[in-house]
Amino acid sequence: MTTRLLRGCVLAAMIVLTLATSQVPAHAAGDDPSPSKIVAGDLKGSWLGTINVGPIKLRLGFVIQAAKGETIAAKLFSIDQGNSAIDVDAVEVQDDQVSLIVKPIGGSFAGTWNPETKEIAGEWKQGGQAFPLTLARVDVLPGALRPQDPQEPYPYLEEEVSFTNRKHDVTLNGTLTRPKGEGPFAAVVLISGSGPQDRDESLLGHRPFLVLADALTRRGIAVLRFDDRDFDQPSAAFEATSEELSQDVLAGVELLRARPEIDAARIGLLGHSEGGLIAPMLAAKERGIAFIVMIAGPGLPGDQILQMQAERLLRHSGVDDDTLQQELARSRRTHEILQTEPDNEAALTKIAELFQDSIAASGEEERAAAEAMFDRQAKLLITPWFRYLIAYDPRHALTQVACPVLAVIGEKDSQVPPRENLPIIKAALEEGGNQDFVVRELAGLNHLLQPCESGMVDEYATIETTIDPDALDLIGDWIVSHAGAAP
Repeated sequence: MTTRLLRGCVLAAMIVLTLATSQVPAHAAGDDPSPSKIVAGDLKGSWLGTINVGPIKLRLGFVIQAAKGETIAAKLFSIDQGNSAIDVDAVEVQDDQVSLIVKPIGGSFAGTWNPETKEIAGEWKQGGQAFPLTLARVDVLPGALRPQDPQEPYPYLEEEVSFTNRKHDVTLNGTLTRPKGEGPFAAVVLISGSGPQDRDESLLGHRPFLVLADALTRRGIAVLRFDDRDFDQPSAAFEATSEELSQDVLAGVELLRARPEIDAARIGLLGHSEGGLIAPMLAAKERGIAFIVMIAGPGLPGDQILQMQAERLLRHSGVDDDTLQQELARSRRTHEILQTEPDNEAALTKIAELFQDSIAASGEEERAAAEAMFDRQAKLLITPWFRYLIAYDPRHALTQVACPVLAVIGEKDSQVPPRENLPIIKAALEEGGNQDFVVRELAGLNHLLQPCESGMVDEYATIETTIDPDALDLIGDWIVSHAGAAP
């Protein structure tokens, strides 16, 4: 349910590029290579290519420069994942073959030089997966422009904070931004979507929570955003359920309540995707919450949301109707197994049987690659987080939310579709007798509230806008009207 949960399927396919330093012998003077060959010296310059990681396209750039002596150094730029320079570990050239070796993460690129097109076509491999990648020379690598990222100095105060969820003995670290002055100020706690997120909810070079915190604090609202408990510990990811994560949020609320510059009676929650599930979950139990904002939060149970996601992704991928129905049936059966078989090993055995049926007609190499991917991704299915998610129905909590609610979903959201979820959210709030809520579909926006074309995940990185300005204004106006701006 962010690109994160509901980046669940996307998350399993994402590559985290952390490469180290690279040097290769330069082309020695006097060599006269065949036109079909490439030598190290010919690699100098900028190279750009794109890999398809599931539904996401990621641009990879390499800049190769001369260094001291007869060597050249290479740097990698994952343009759509922050675009920072990363040293490459090793580059090798042999005749028309070029390879980049990335030992720290077990990754590599191997390609063949084409003297006619002047391109290097091959594969990027990492984590047992292979992605076609063709590198073409460019004058300069593109930048991942993010014009909404705020620039210092800020017209407000920024403070690093730590707080503890004593129920689960978890310490969280975050950033509190607040207007200048004594206050007391209204405040909001930001709740990220699925998976290990940092405090800015960083994704493909975008930092939505940084943009939100800046916009709200400039309007007189204090904002707490924090790193998820497992964001820097992949081995621990998905062990905590949504309910357990809600206690992390409550700990953040308690931190704010203890601050003299914060008005304890005017603290609200803003959740994105799975965070939009956690916000009403907590507000239903914690009556002191002043308001909640649900951005792309679900109204339907998790298994139904995942089915909708799968259908949209498969249709976008162009599969035929028979294949579509077969895959959706396997997905439904997988969820049924997880909801009826509590033993992890037994559940995985049954799910593996479904998977084997789906690849029975594949070739040996294709089947081996698919089995390796299944072995990695299947571990997510039996985590406490995933089991809880597919069984959780947010409607019960929504009927018990008494505070004001703003629920918005982009018209083109392919992860939490608005036409199926917004009416459910509205009906649940009405059933519970809530008299102060706004439920709205935002035209032309996707799951991140970006202006988009298709709304599919593969567009996220290429859109410069992090959050549509009109959506930011809507959210800011609503929060100020319900919580009040700075005194």
